[in-house]
Amino acid sequence: MLQKLKLEQKAMGDQYRQILQPLSQQGIAYLDSGKKSFMYLPDQRIVFECDSDIEGLQDLASRAELAAKNYELRCEAAASQVAGRSTYCVVAEPRVEGLPARQFYLDQQTLYPLRFALAGDNGSWKISMDTQVIDFPKDMPDLILNPVGTPRKVKFDPAQPLFGVRNLKGRLGFDPVVPKQLPFGFEVQRSELRKNEDGNLAVLWLTDGLATARVYEFRCNQMREGIWSQGSNTVLTEDGVTMFMVSDLAQNVRKSLLSAFAHRQPFSIPPPAPGRSVNLGIKAPPVPAEEPNGPKQMLSKPLGSPGSATPPPMDGDGDSETKN
Repeated sequence: MLQKLKLEQKAMGDQYRQILQPLSQQGIAYLDSGKKSFMYLPDQRIVFECDSDIEGLQDLASRAELAAKNYELRCEAAASQVAGRSTYCVVAEPRVEGLPARQFYLDQQTLYPLRFALAGDNGSWKISMDTQVIDFPKDMPDLILNPVGTPRKVKFDPAQPLFGVRNLKGRLGFDPVVPKQLPFGFEVQRSELRKNEDGNLAVLWLTDGLATARVYEFRCNQMREGIWSQGSNTVLTEDGVTMFMVSDLAQNVRKSLLSAFAHRQPFSIPPPAPGRSVNLGIKAPPVPAEEPNGPKQMLSKPLGSPGSATPPPMDGDGDSETKN
């Protein structure tokens, strides 16, 4: 699947991404200011707001240690140019069977990743993310979200460490699953409770040091029991609790990781029919035709402009193209 992104990156890590292609994902936008993170889903007309997902130094240090444990790393002094910029190529050979070797092409000046590639079965490299054009201008125009109608804004309270929460089972309605052992050298990096007006979610970050996956756990009595995959998602439902994994890992790897959350061997089922997709327990907004006084705009002002509740604009502008 070909995925084209508009990417704008600030030197300190703030990032804006918008999916341009494929059509099924067109318009999905991500914004992380370092303090707050926003995700806009145009089809569902929902804007999620939560704490920043940019990792702190402690998280990065633990991931570096885990990467050294799970991979043999070597750096080529220089590599081919990507988007007209000189790069270093870091090759990561997994010490654990079942995962592909990885290549990371890093910009020589900023060490910003410009290209990712995975080893194929025949010894060739398959590019999974390739930047076509990137620039680091001093100034950058304001970023604008243009939702259709009035999207619902779902704001999550500040995250709490999962096992520092009193009456955790009462808050979630179930005992969260945090597996002690995961396949392929993965570990649980963080486990948190996220709360909004619709209820509570347990959120787990999994990593082997380089690859990552995120698992959302919530009560959902409408989902059939079993495990299924679609796109970059794999979903497991057991005893009325749904565990929703989001990752660019291969489908078989996602299934093995998520199966470690099950109390009994899960069985495969087909994905839900169109219109019955998992929505993380979030209530949908009304359709524009049913909105009182007609459709209204939300977050239509430039980010950081007077009266805007969203973060200031960020430096860096470019287009990237991703192949999955």
